[in-house]
Amino acid sequence: DKTVANAGLTALSTVADSIGNKTHPEDTTERSFATPRLGMKLAKVSVDNSTNITDSSNNTQTMSLPTGGFDVPKSIFQGSASGCANVNTMFLADSDNPFTFADTDNNVGRGVLSLAYTCNGERINVSGTQEPIVLWMERDANMYQESLFVLITNTKTDVWSNFNYHPINLTETNSSLQVILEPQDADSEYYVYLKFEERPNVTYYDYIGFSPNDEVTKLSGYQSLNDSQKQQLRYTVTFPLDLTSSNGTYWIAVKYKRGNIQLADTTANSSYTLLNLVSGCRFWDDENNTWSSEGCQVGPLTTKYRTQCLCNHLTSFGTDAVVAPNTIDFTNVWAKFDKLSENAAVFATVISLVCLYLILLIILRYFDKLDLIKWGAIPLEDNLPTDSYFYQVTVQTGVKRNAGTDSQVRFIVSGEEGDSGVRRLTVAEGKRKHLATGSIYNYVMSVDSCLGPLNFLRIWHDNSGKGKNQSWYLDQVQINDLQTGERFIFLCDRWLAVEQDDGLVDRILPVAGLDDLIAFKQLFSSSARKKLANDHLWVSVFSRPTRSNFTR
Repeated sequence: DKTVANAGLTALSTVADSIGNKTHPEDTTERSFATPRLGMKLAKVSVDNSTNITDSSNNTQTMSLPTGGFDVPKSIFQGSASGCANVNTMFLADSDNPFTFADTDNNVGRGVLSLAYTCNGERINVSGTQEPIVLWMERDANMYQESLFVLITNTKTDVWSNFNYHPINLTETNSSLQVILEPQDADSEYYVYLKFEERPNVTYYDYIGFSPNDEVTKLSGYQSLNDSQKQQLRYTVTFPLDLTSSNGTYWIAVKYKRGNIQLADTTANSSYTLLNLVSGCRFWDDENNTWSSEGCQVGPLTTKYRTQCLCNHLTSFGTDAVVAPNTIDFTNVWAKFDKLSENAAVFATVISLVCLYLILLIILRYFDKLDLIKWGAIPLEDNLPTDSYFYQVTVQTGVKRNAGTDSQVRFIVSGEEGDSGVRRLTVAEGKRKHLATGSIYNYVMSVDSCLGPLNFLRIWHDNSGKGKNQSWYLDQVQINDLQTGERFIFLCDRWLAVEQDDGLVDRILPVAGLDDLIAFKQLFSSSARKKLANDHLWVSVFSRPTRSNFTR
């Protein structure tokens, strides 16, 4: 990755120098090149009197691409570009991070900006500038989701009390922390306190801010923002970087300042949305092959839409953006239940949800016990205590209409070394009297000795069921030798009914061979059954198969 990244940057620099050297000195046209991932802009800048794309004072060069942009004061060329009337600009924007080989790239966003100036083929070293170089890095606003909170304020004290506390854990040093707090009532205002490792209050805090804050309109560059960015910035509290330079837990306290409330009430409820922004400006250190924050800091115009970086040097730049969760301070939550009469609706909702959960738990436990009957392997009623050899018999009823039966089913399993004799497909305590449509029932059959390789299965019923439950549509029977693990499959896929098919209720099924098992009809029906009953999201809720990833 390192070799590829360096080779790519070198090649792009060579192309930029070639175009710049062949461009007429008076030609300040901005030239753009773009691919789905990379964007590059080239231009000449007149150090003395530029006619290039500049601001109204003609002292700042501005370039932008979808990934980001920059505003560079031309005063940075004083001394560093002496003897050059024009300098070549190469602005490169990569929508990905080409420096993935660095150990510190985990939190660096996928956008990286590179800015370089050359004069007469030599790169101009720009560092330690007095005026900051402003860079803008676009952010994915869809990554951020505001959370709604309710603040209960006691209005009967001299100083309105009650705070909502929001702890935020910063894992990176030199990160900027911002809180976007937007009241649900346009007339409400809030105090926002910050304290490191401890909960702040009205007299004990590291910083205090306000939301909304109309002072942001005085910030340099505010008028260049769009309406959405201006609106969000009004409700943004940016904490000084020197207060959030260490990693650890920072406590944010929200307190009601003013708004429309009923003073006759003991308490007043107000709601607001809160979003935590953790941002950082990083540059690529070529000497150490790592990302560093030295000489760069997050600007006050940062929003969830884009990050503003203020730097005093040029290289490749990136930003780290962490979506800090809006955690819940449970000690503060339970403290609000000290007077249940004031929170009756909330308390009743919580109790109702707990009761509903317990009721559903009991019902689902009941169904789990039924599943033991449905899916468990239950011994046949006519097993003898003296038998010492065991088989598992799996009977699958088809999914046709009225395929189930209440008739008494009997069968004989024949192998090369003997047969099982006539066996009843019934279990003790009257369980599984009905072979339901689409059911898969497992039984344990015991015999006195091994039957050897199985040859055929004879199965029939006495047609004793009532009405629609007389006939039976048998899909297949599987018999597993529990001692050797061998499995024998007997395919039927026919009716055992006097009024269906050929009118027979007695079938002799040979053991299925490989050709039978890989036949299209068999593969299609078995696959469709599995996909529908076991893997389908909603059907599996009601069929409750034992191996379903959703219901189990």
